[in-house]
Amino acid sequence: MDKEFLMDYEAREKEEIKKFVQKFREGKIRYGDRYPLTDRLKLNEPYTKSIAGERIWNQIPLYGTTIVALKPTKKEIFEKMHGFDVEDIDRLIDFAKEARRVQFSLAESPTRYIKMDFLEPVFRELKPPKLTHIPLDCFVTNKEIEKLYDP
Repeated sequence: MDKEFLMDYEAREKEEIKKFVQKFREGKIRYGDRYPLTDRLKLNEPYTKSIAGERIWNQIPLYGTTIVALKPTKKEIFEKMHGFDVEDIDRLIDFAKEARRVQFSLAESPTRYIKMDFLEPVFRELKPPKLTHIPLDCFVTNKEIEKLYDP
């Protein structure tokens, strides 16, 4: 994939996360709000994250949506890491668009996927978000965190 495309993608991801954290800090999060936003990661209840290395086809029927966290890996070991073949990507994209039974997310920053051209259709068609956590300092101050770790 094009480095510039991935750098722009990463900048947009960082901006989305920054906006959400700011909204969280300002107390503007409403019941039902989540990150990634519902327009980025469309989920059917109940949803789950796929089990890495296990066949995805056995997991999909059990949930409304199975989230597949894509890890930056070589094509040769992709199936072992993700539980499906590279050749299944187009079929999974269609499944994600039509039924929302599968959704993709990024396990790492977009620029880590630079040599993974076989994932370009996922990036361009589904625009998967990078999963992240809300920093602890959104809940408590740095002084409160320090108290937790001081003996």
